[in-house]
Amino acid sequence: LSRRWAELPLGPATSVVKLLGGRGARDATAATVREAALRALGTLCGKGSKVPKTGAGANALKASVRDASRAVHDVAPRCRAAAATLIAQFGEKFGLDAAFS
Repeated sequence: LSRRWAELPLGPATSVVKLLGGRGARDATAATVREAALRALGTLCGKGSKVPKTGAGANALKASVRDASRAVHDVAPRCRAAAATLIAQFGEKFGLDAAFS
């Protein structure tokens, strides 16, 4: 998803991003699912990602990171660590003010 962003239809791509930040990062059944969703969002924010810094994809990613940032209070330490890493990766690409202002 992060490397083929430009080749994907925008609607389904942004829907996947929203699902990761919304449902995936708050999955109540397993910390493994929450951690995987947070790491996936981090990949979308990473250095090799093709998600543009502006537009609908960036807006969906910003909203998802904002939702997923609640995981810093997760009961599972690995989810808290994944959330902190996600916020750092997002900050490197977009700046922290982009999601939290």
